[in-house]
Amino acid sequence: HETKGGFQHNLGEASSVLVGFGRYVTYSPDGNFKSPIKNDELRTWLQFSMGNRFGRLRIEHRYRVEQRWTSVGYRNRFRYRLNLIMPINKPTMEPGTWYATGWNEIFLTNLQPHFERNRAFLGIGYEVTDPFTIQAGFLNQYDYRLAVAPLTKNFFQLSLLFDLKSYKTGRERHPSTFD
Repeated sequence: HETKGGFQHNLGEASSVLVGFGRYVTYSPDGNFKSPIKNDELRTWLQFSMGNRFGRLRIEHRYRVEQRWTSVGYRNRFRYRLNLIMPINKPTMEPGTWYATGWNEIFLTNLQPHFERNRAFLGIGYEVTDPFTIQAGFLNQYDYRLAVAPLTKNFFQLSLLFDLKSYKTGRERHPSTFD
C-alpha cells in the first residue's frame, strides 16, 4: 500500500521543484495484504524536473533524492528518470490527444552495492480533458539483490492521472506518473 503526496512549484515553462512524502507498506509475495509485512517505510524526497522539446517529442528529466526510514533502518536513495512523450494524432497535448510514452528510471543508493533497481515503461495514453488523462502500458522492474539472484518483475500498469497544477497554470500537459 502506498499513500503519498507533495507540493510542487513551477520554475517557468520547463522546470519544477517538488517536496514529497509518503508511507509505503510492502508485503511478502505469498502474503494476504495484511501480513506478513516485509517492510514498513516512511519516505520524504526532493525532486527537480525539467523538460525539453524537439518538434512533437517531449523529453522530461527527473532527478530525485529520497530520505527513507525503513523497518531495517535509515537509507538514502537517488533516482533519475528519462521520460519521452510523443503526441500521435495532434501536434500538442490537448483534450482528445492520443500519445505514446516510454521512460527508464535508475535507482542508486549511498550504500554498497550502489545500483539498486531499474524500471522501464512503454505505454499509450489519451488526454480526456485538460486535467484528466488515462494511460496504460507495460512496466519491467529489475531489482539487484546482493545476497540472492536479481529479481525481474513485469506488470501491466493502468493510470488515471488528474493534474490540477497544469490545468490552473495553462502550461502544456506533460503526463507522467507521480511515483
